[in-house]
Amino acid sequence: MDASGTHIRFIEAPPGPITPGPASGATRGSVLGAGSDRPPRPRLLSPDDRKLLVGLLGVLLAVFALVSSNVAANHSPKPHDLPVGIVGTPALVDAAHAKLARAAPAWR
Repeated sequence: MDASGTHIRFIEAPPGPITPGPASGATRGSVLGAGSDRPPRPRLLSPDDRKLLVGLLGVLLAVFALVSSNVAANHSPKPHDLPVGIVGTPALVDAAHAKLARAAPAWR
């Protein structure tokens, strides 16, 4: 005990020269794990975050599939000889027929 009443303890160094150990400073065995002088790597994502990420990637994949199939189906529309019926007065039928013939020349 010193004059103020505090306990002081001195630790003596082992006899012999002091030699540097591995880069981590550990010279005798490992205190962190069996055979490893490095601390364990921290996890980047928790298990809950991984589940969320997998779910979001699944939704993104589904959206991409739906959008790409819609774009593929509608990228160049053209008539496929579908029959079209027009109901109305003869004047209305003739006007619709003329308008369709101008808009789609393949339409007869």
